[in-house]
Amino acid sequence: MKFFIYLFLFITSCYASNNTICTSGFSLINNKCWKLFQDPANHTMAERTCTGYGGTLFMAKTAIDNRAVGNYVSSFGIDHIWMGVFCIGSVKSQCYFDDQVGSTVIYDNFAPGFPNSGTGRCVYYAVPGSPSGQWINGDCMEQLPYVCELPTTHSDICDYNFNDHCYFRFNELPFSTAQLQCQQLCGNLVSIHSAEENRYIASIYSQYSYDFIRIGGIATSSEFVVWADGSVMDYSNLETFGTGGNCLKMSLKTTYSHSRGAWYTDDCSTLAHFVCKRPIGVPDCSGTPPPPTVAPPPITPPTCTTGVYVAPGFITSPNYPHAFTSGCAYTLTTYGSNKIRLTFNYLYTYSNADPIDIYDGDSTDAPLIHTLYSTCGSSCTDYFTSTGNTMYVNFRYSSNTQNNIGFNATFSSLIVYLFLLIATCYAASNNTICTNGFDLINNKCWKLFQDPANHTMAEKTCTGYGGTLFMAKTAIDNRAVGNYVNSFGIDRIWMGVFCIGNAKSQCYFDDQVGSTVIYDNFAPGFPNPGTGRCVYYALSGSTNGLWINGDCMESFPYVCELPTTHSDYCDFNFNDHCYFQNDELSFSSAQLQCQSLCSNLVSIHSAEENRYITSIYSQFSYDFIRIGGIATSSDFVVWADGSVMDYSNLETFSTGGNCLKMALTSTDYHSRGAWYTDDCSTLGHFLCKRPIGTTDCSKTPPPPTVAPPPIAPPTCTSGVYVAPGVISSPNYPNNYRSACAYTLTTYGSNKIRLTFTYVNTYPNYDPIDIYDGDSTDAPLIYSLNRQSGGGYWTYTSTGNSIYVNFRYTSGTASYSGFNATFYSVF
Repeated sequence: MKFFIYLFLFITSCYASNNTICTSGFSLINNKCWKLFQDPANHTMAERTCTGYGGTLFMAKTAIDNRAVGNYVSSFGIDHIWMGVFCIGSVKSQCYFDDQVGSTVIYDNFAPGFPNSGTGRCVYYAVPGSPSGQWINGDCMEQLPYVCELPTTHSDICDYNFNDHCYFRFNELPFSTAQLQCQQLCGNLVSIHSAEENRYIASIYSQYSYDFIRIGGIATSSEFVVWADGSVMDYSNLETFGTGGNCLKMSLKTTYSHSRGAWYTDDCSTLAHFVCKRPIGVPDCSGTPPPPTVAPPPITPPTCTTGVYVAPGFITSPNYPHAFTSGCAYTLTTYGSNKIRLTFNYLYTYSNADPIDIYDGDSTDAPLIHTLYSTCGSSCTDYFTSTGNTMYVNFRYSSNTQNNIGFNATFSSLIVYLFLLIATCYAASNNTICTNGFDLINNKCWKLFQDPANHTMAEKTCTGYGGTLFMAKTAIDNRAVGNYVNSFGIDRIWMGVFCIGNAKSQCYFDDQVGSTVIYDNFAPGFPNPGTGRCVYYALSGSTNGLWINGDCMESFPYVCELPTTHSDYCDFNFNDHCYFQNDELSFSSAQLQCQSLCSNLVSIHSAEENRYITSIYSQFSYDFIRIGGIATSSDFVVWADGSVMDYSNLETFSTGGNCLKMALTSTDYHSRGAWYTDDCSTLGHFLCKRPIGTTDCSKTPPPPTVAPPPIAPPTCTSGVYVAPGVISSPNYPNNYRSACAYTLTTYGSNKIRLTFTYVNTYPNYDPIDIYDGDSTDAPLIYSLNRQSGGGYWTYTSTGNSIYVNFRYTSGTASYSGFNATFYSVF
């Protein structure tokens, strides 16, 4: 990976109007930013000056640019200037531009007889006479004037302005909090899309002594990065992919383990200075709401407060984690037909004198699930599940002892399904539709089920389609549902509202978005959960269209609701998106496959969508599927499609990895429909998602497959290798029987960093000579000669080449040789 050298230059801030500009005193020439440096320097020092600004030596990739640079410098009486081209051979395909994007096959203006790396690997531009404007190879140590190049940008109020983006530095925060802070400023944690941008980011920290900064990438493999701003991966400088976390940092120093400017993975929770990035001209981000701060589960007060608690959350004995001195009772509830799952994480009570009674309902009159008393401490694994949407926990204190800590337990909402066949939709025209036989009424999809069912079974039927019981959040919807069912002779239907108290703010819609404070049509004297926590819609008499509480076990007809969508050729069609099932792959490979289908790994933005996704796997026996989220903390998810986090069902955030899976079965560890983190490399069935009507993704290229470093052939082939890469002794990992020589090189003013990870050669007879240049005439850095096996030995060039000469003089065939990696470092 790349590791650059900088001269520490002051990067100017820009505060101006919105016109095309160049920063740092560069001149706008032919829509490029150039700056002439007349004091001669060798090619390496010239490159260092340019990279200190975050740029490169100038590059001409068209005849227009080639003429323009000549016109720019012609009045200064200069014969030659260095340019940003470096040759490792004598053909045009072996001469590379310093921006690392292509070779001179794209465009060149070499003089006859060039390129010719025999006269020098660096390239200069001849200004006057003949050959005017032509390119010629020269000795990289020659002293010539030079022109640096930066991309143009536009004026904005920026701390740092580069290539039509503003950059802002901030002090240490973890990944999740840093991204939220960036979003409040209309930006995101920085994404990096070119070697120039990578150099620029490093250059703005040139006056600071930090070891690293946080950037906005999350690496799901050594070859794939997801950016928090949703941009496509089209450049990578990932040097180290470890198991300590998936969030990326950029090294600002060269150390034993990291190269300056290179990226490496680390724990997302560690604190780090960071850079925010936003496009030029975005002063108001009111149209892009920041992701919500997901509230942590409510904490029970130190003394008992009996009440109703909505999942998810946790409960504890009074005064926990100190000794309890009283009892307490808790009513745990959730939405619709979901169940309560109660899991004890710590339990230490006084034998059967201080029991915890767990009831399958909302009082001690409900069936007793279990009476729990134990001293298992933190090794507890006890969990209990209700059959309905409420559980009552009564902690009885009768021992009078004050020596026991009590308990700590979490409770979550478990999704319940009837396994229904979700219809596949293949419709040709782009019209508004409802799927699965639902009716389009008032821009909603409703379906009447006349066979009566209790509230729980009605909800199960609706969630089996990925929907809910109908919800009326406006007077228009409230009238519309009455008109829809009034011809069927029905006097009441269940609706998707559930009350835990007598106030409208304590009655919740089943989509988990708000309470009936938004809109209600309760009859006088209601809500009144004393008559029942479930709510039905009356269709006859004076109460027609009014909402009334009723016993959840009563059996009524009901109406299910789905969001509308539009026609498309989909495996599954829901809420204006198509979904496609796929077989097992790792996160990185799954996302690449989805992108090839104009889509991304699925992002989930509502409880209804979460239910829908689980419902389409109802006919399968998989334990989980992979979804397109990466959790950087327990309350923050980055989606691979770049969408904003506005919903979370993350149940378990662990250190085993950051990529999300959705549980399809309830187990001791996970609830059906809940999300949990896991290693990004594990295989999983996955779901792709794309917007309706997206049939051509040619304008959104998939991220590149980053090629692994080339592996040296089993028998020696002497040649020039461009960093990054791997070299090894002939026939490695088997025993060598011959010698070999390697020329390792990189771009511009970068250096080569060579690290041996294994050395086992015949002492004194089969040395590895390492030269600071491109031949044995260059200074010898070290002669490595040892029988050590695994280890790390690192050597760095002063220029952009290292020559490695492995000499075989022993004649033995008993040693396995060496293996080494080499990188480009700045």
